[in-house]
Amino acid sequence: MIIALYFNIIMFSCTQMSKTRDKCNASTWQLLYRGVMTLKHHFTEHPASVDETYLEHFKVAARFARCLSIAAGAAAVHAIIPSMCTMTASKRICELHSEMTAGKRGSNALESAA
Repeated sequence: MIIALYFNIIMFSCTQMSKTRDKCNASTWQLLYRGVMTLKHHFTEHPASVDETYLEHFKVAARFARCLSIAAGAAAVHAIIPSMCTMTASKRICELHSEMTAGKRGSNALESAA
């Protein structure tokens, strides 16, 4: 969607330029290409660093977000009623941390931190 919006802005600029010239010049297309490639880079660089595709990374990150939301809810319940959910949030966060730092993700994170 962002790429389509960016493309539409460039095409609108091209249309405006066409009114004064016969066609868009090459630098406009180079600018469009560079912008799309930069935008693509934002969506692919980090997933590639953990050896995942964008979709694989999206699924993992969305699941982590869901688990953290549940942990936050348990922490909120614990804040109101201290005898409830005494270990739920901290236990889930420790599990997520272990999962995040184990296997491919853990070895890539350690290499990039060094």
